Amino acid sequence: MTPTDSNPRFDGRTAQRYAEEYLHHLQDAVQLRLRADVKVGTALSGGLDSGSIVHLIDGLMKARGVADDDHQQTFSAVFRTVPEALHCDESAFIERAVAPLCARSNRTEIPVDQVPEEYVRMIYAMDTPPASSHMSGWFTYKLVARTDVKVMLDGQGADEQLAGYLRYLPNYLAHLRSDVLREFVAAAAIPGAGVYRTLGLVSNAARRLNMEAGLNLLLRARGTQLQTTLPLNEVLARDVYRGLTGLLHYSDRTSMHFSIECRVPFMDVRLVEFLARVPAPYKIHNGWTKYIARLAMQGRLDPAITWRRDKMGFPCPNDYWFQGPLRDWFCSEISRSELVRDICPTFRVHEALVRGMPMDRLMRYLNLALWHRVFFEGEAPA
Repeated sequence: MTPTDSNPRFDGRTAQRYAEEYLHHLQDAVQLRLRADVKVGTALSGGLDSGSIVHLIDGLMKARGVADDDHQQTFSAVFRTVPEALHCDESAFIERAVAPLCARSNRTEIPVDQVPEEYVRMIYAMDTPPASSHMSGWFTYKLVARTDVKVMLDGQGADEQLAGYLRYLPNYLAHLRSDVLREFVAAAAIPGAGVYRTLGLVSNAARRLNMEAGLNLLLRARGTQLQTTLPLNEVLARDVYRGLTGLLHYSDRTSMHFSIECRVPFMDVRLVEFLARVPAPYKIHNGWTKYIARLAMQGRLDPAITWRRDKMGFPCPNDYWFQGPLRDWFCSEISRSELVRDICPTFRVHEALVRGMPMDRLMRYLNLALWHRVFFEGEAPA
């Protein structure tokens, strides 16, 4: 896969052509992955990627004349009943995605008292300490295992190819040759984009003044991992080859723990090669990430999903869990870990919580502690 370094001015007709070709490749990738002698389901969040898959499956099933009851089943983790976890609940978007389809929506709420035991099982299944809790995906597949569905389609890989994360915004803006100010202003509509778009604009100016190398040295000195030297498509290609492998590992380990096969249409080789050829201005445009994917699904998915700006994607209320009902378990597991003490002798989890250390960083200590306990202290789960 060789990504294009072309960075042309955006053209509406070209965007529509790319969107149609994208839809053709994705539909064919989904159709190919529906081949099975067992029932196939879909992991559904409230976002564009999994929503696109369930929509395409519905159309393919109807074209085959499949009975309504056998069209498809979707599976989701939701958080409807705990007020502190409502910010992670995507029930409304899930409902919008399945309402017009012939689909059975299966949903599960994660019981907080089951998290510690299932967390240890998750670490054992992963074989390696992951970066997050993965509880939404874990309980989603646990729900699948209670049904007769044996194959699942998942939306992994779309963000890394269509620039769905905020971290891609600086590289996009830094390498634009035209419409830089317009794209900078439009990006203000993306939630949380402030620092990223500012860095992109500054980097664009630095490139024009031959000061980009100095800017990136300054960024490294300040400890940030954001670097704007590479154009967007090269960053995406790097993430497909490197970062995405970890996510696919986690997905595979989770699904296979429950004896479920996970298939990823967005990793179809034809789709991957096509998206590598799509220039950056058609992936991010006018304040929208994953632009051609949204354009392709316009009029097909509910507009609230197609043109949804906030990104969640199987979130978990980790702050609520580990600073609330599971705080004692969380702190105990980290504090008693010999490995954590050896690596970070001055680290004190209670003090870190008081200082407000981000939970995504704290969970890495928990995952490391549990990984060591499971694989080196002989406490593998039953």
